Amino acid sequence: MRKFAALFFIITTLSSFAEEDYLFIVDPYLTPIMGAEDLISLQQGLMRLEDRWTHPERAPRKTWAAGIGRCAEMLTVWDPINYTAMVTQHEVFGHGYRILDVGQKYAKLRHFHIGVPPPYGPGGGATGFTVSPYFSSTQSMAISMAGVEATAIMATRLKLRWLKEWKISGRQTSLYTFSQLDLTEYILSLDDSELFGVREGHDIENYLEVLNGSFPSGHLSKHQLKVMSAVNLLDPFLYYSIYGWWRYVVTGKNMFIPMIPIGSVRYLPSARLGLTLFGPEFFFENFFVADKIPIYAYFKGGSFGENRYWGLGVEDQVVFQRDQYTLGFRVDLWLQPRLTIHQIPILEFDSGFYTDIPFQPYRFGGALSLIGTYKMGFAQLGYKSKGFLPGESLEHCPIIRLGIQGQF
Repeated sequence: MRKFAALFFIITTLSSFAEEDYLFIVDPYLTPIMGAEDLISLQQGLMRLEDRWTHPERAPRKTWAAGIGRCAEMLTVWDPINYTAMVTQHEVFGHGYRILDVGQKYAKLRHFHIGVPPPYGPGGGATGFTVSPYFSSTQSMAISMAGVEATAIMATRLKLRWLKEWKISGRQTSLYTFSQLDLTEYILSLDDSELFGVREGHDIENYLEVLNGSFPSGHLSKHQLKVMSAVNLLDPFLYYSIYGWWRYVVTGKNMFIPMIPIGSVRYLPSARLGLTLFGPEFFFENFFVADKIPIYAYFKGGSFGENRYWGLGVEDQVVFQRDQYTLGFRVDLWLQPRLTIHQIPILEFDSGFYTDIPFQPYRFGGALSLIGTYKMGFAQLGYKSKGFLPGESLEHCPIIRLGIQGQF
């Protein structure tokens, strides 16, 4: 309890320095959505804290000396901070969350390790846990892919923050690139051997081993996954963030976001690769800004073996606004094979005996929540049916998120 009280004090103290919008939330499950919003807000609080101490000029100097100083600051301060935030999201709110979601009957969380970030250390992280004889192949895949699932969510939440301000903060750019490229980096680090499970602790190798063992009717090779990961390059925010890093170093200014004008609405498309419990899937993401309100909509789909799966979703946090009230929504719908969470004990994989998961009938599912604010208060309340939705429980469950938000 004291640790949570200390964390709350630090968060509220930093948020009091914030000039940009912040949002700190809590939920009963410690989801990746909670982790992303809180870590981004904490990082923004640190930026404002630095501004409070250094009193940056309204017209930053563009001399060589000033540029070298900002470059040194980015490499030695903000890039390590952003890297640590990404690793924390990956380990704590990724693997850690999914282990808790699976339940102590099947897996128990033991410890986290967050490495000292470059250039001060080797970086990286690890999540320690133990499993019971009831631990299944589906649960194993869910935990293996949870880290990159969480960092993808962080990248999306950061994009929505940027769109709300219509600018990219230079000191946040590496937080986006680290998060957005987390899955790509993992995939490209796969060796050329088609033998799986040769490196203990490699999330994607573990995922591929169990996926191919669970669905022998389909086979996903490391090379095929590397080719698929090229879709992550179809992300304009990735190039904006790289340019925004250099722009901040050279000029000391943030970058405004170029978007496609459609009448009074601004639009920007993006694409990325994701992982599911049935195989890889592709996202076609759409970002809109209307009356300074960001709207996020996506379509996704994939196939692996006999599995076919697709989904779509929309998030608009401000559909109705009056005085100090706002009301919006988030909806996700999907068609996917029925989850077989407890069907194949993972011990069968450890002994080298693979069992094909029988073909499962397709099942529609969805999640709907209302998002409202009043003054500094924030609430997201709704319900999710059973099925795989990134950042949410595999089981049916209520969606409950409460927090504080605002602009100081």
